Amino acid sequence: MPWGVIEIHDIHFDPASYQNIAYTILTISTVTVASAALYVAYRNYFGFEPKILPGGAAIQLLVTPYSLVTSFEVWNSRQYPIVLRTAEITIPNAKITAPPDEWKVSRDQLIWDRRDLGVPKVRLDKLSYREFIIDPYLDASTNIDEIPPKWPINVTLFDPLERKEITIKSFIKFDKERSVIRPDPGKQTKPTQEEIEAWKANPT
Repeated sequence: MPWGVIEIHDIHFDPASYQNIAYTILTISTVTVASAALYVAYRNYFGFEPKILPGGAAIQLLVTPYSLVTSFEVWNSRQYPIVLRTAEITIPNAKITAPPDEWKVSRDQLIWDRRDLGVPKVRLDKLSYREFIIDPYLDASTNIDEIPPKWPINVTLFDPLERKEITIKSFIKFDKERSVIRPDPGKQTKPTQEEIEAWKANPT
């Protein structure tokens, strides 16, 4: 018989080895199925992590102070209620002069805070959301070209089952080419307040 050639009668099959292989495969399959079932049960009971869904942003430079409009939603994907405590949005290099109601200003940051005593708390029921529409004014000295295309958002929530605060993050995309309304050099008259309010209600 040539060297390196093995005839079939030289191979010995051990039934015990096949049993061990079969048991190993069965064990792996059982663990996989059990893990999948545990994951589904966990999601059915707890749900998913809360999320931020950012909206768009727009700035008008027609009259001073400049008007800015942006928005985002906080979704409770849990299967139980949670408490919305704080929300912060940073507009880098913006000079904010007048924040909207319920918001405070800290340099280029807008802060919504519900942690103080006596302040009504905001509860998000399961699979519900809270929408924030933010329309502050910017000082005329704000250089729009220095505002970056991403505005960070941080939201703090209290999870009663985990018994701790959790922070979720996202960012708003700002497109200078499409989202900035600049004065028309050929138009001599300024827009009326009604026109500005109509634009803020529907900036697109």
